[in-house]
Amino acid sequence: TRGMIALLYKRDYQKAEVEFERAIDLNPTNTQARVWYGLFYLLTIRNDVDRGLEQCKLATEFDPLSTYAFSSYAWALVYAKDTETALSFAEYGLKLGQNGLMAHGTMGYCYLLMNNLKGALKEFLICNKLANNIFPKLHLYTIYLKMDQDEQAEEVLNKMKKDYQNKFLMPTGIAIAAAYTKNNDLAIKAMKIASESHDPAFPFQ
Repeated sequence: TRGMIALLYKRDYQKAEVEFERAIDLNPTNTQARVWYGLFYLLTIRNDVDRGLEQCKLATEFDPLSTYAFSSYAWALVYAKDTETALSFAEYGLKLGQNGLMAHGTMGYCYLLMNNLKGALKEFLICNKLANNIFPKLHLYTIYLKMDQDEQAEEVLNKMKKDYQNKFLMPTGIAIAAAYTKNNDLAIKAMKIASESHDPAFPFQ
């Protein structure tokens, strides 16, 4: 937890690395520590693909019944541009029977990379039901446009407009929604707020 606080809120990456490594030294089977360290720090911040993959893979070996561990490893494989393997691990994670939001999202993204729009649409519709946030809607909007389903795209667009008008999203989410809906002034304003505040999503956008 100290590592994530340093990473997301203080943006002290050196301290984050120290805290993650300390957590793993104290408990090598700590799935959460390995995933946070591998996926959010090594891969996302440091772009260290090999070490990031190693940590996420170890999480699956120490916790072989965890949907979260397998979904995280699948997403790490997306970073490594191994889409087919990522898809297989996400599918396996779903079979473990736990909350599959991350697994469905990873599968949807894999299908997008494979240009399987029907597959991607199915997965992001599930994500949108599981979590009412901006990111499934962004993908759904893009997919509907690519499939020439303008009416459905317009419906999703209107929902995104409502989301950022109600301001219940984090600043980064508001900025992305505003950019998609061509409200550039709001997008710039929200990103400025995100960069100056403690919006935990900001470092990853």
